[in-house]
Amino acid sequence: MYFLTIEHQERTRKLEEEFDGQFTQNDKEAMALLYIVASSPKLENKARESFDENGFFQIRLFKQQTQSLEGDIQVLSSLAIAIFNKDSFPLDTLSVLNNEQLNIALEAIRHCYKDDGGIYDIESRPMILKETTYTPVTSYVGQTQVAEMLQEHGIDMDRRKVSVYYKREHLPKPDAFIGTSPGWRKSAIEKWIKDYEAGRVVERRKRN
Repeated sequence: MYFLTIEHQERTRKLEEEFDGQFTQNDKEAMALLYIVASSPKLENKARESFDENGFFQIRLFKQQTQSLEGDIQVLSSLAIAIFNKDSFPLDTLSVLNNEQLNIALEAIRHCYKDDGGIYDIESRPMILKETTYTPVTSYVGQTQVAEMLQEHGIDMDRRKVSVYYKREHLPKPDAFIGTSPGWRKSAIEKWIKDYEAGRVVERRKRN
């Protein structure tokens, strides 16, 4: 894996030694978890408090230990948990991270991408963040957020029905994916809601 700083590399190495043999499965994902955890002393401590009575790291305990965290640390811990459990993760939440944290998050995801036997399907070209100018991170909404937006407009459609609409291709084409979970720009969904309210939402042809 790529390390941004010598300090991060050293902290990850020490964690690997400390946690050696304490994972019962998911070696590849465990490495990505430690890579993320090493970016924050607070996450390191939470990880050390997540062992069961047999001395094995338990992701459910780590989830309990980190559920009260907020902001960027909460986002990093949620990503580490999602990667370890091989779950999808909403990319829009990464927008709160600074450049260094974002690079760490993307490298952890790339470490587990499908072409290398991992869980995520991303482009294989290097992901490089240039620090010369600031470019806002594009925010995407998932199916849960789409349902919340619809309900805010008085449209009675829950997460399950949104999923049905997506599968039947009534929703716009997704702007992004994390794993197999679709994401849309908020503006695209806002426009779609206006079309829905105006009765202009019609069944689309199957996408290739």
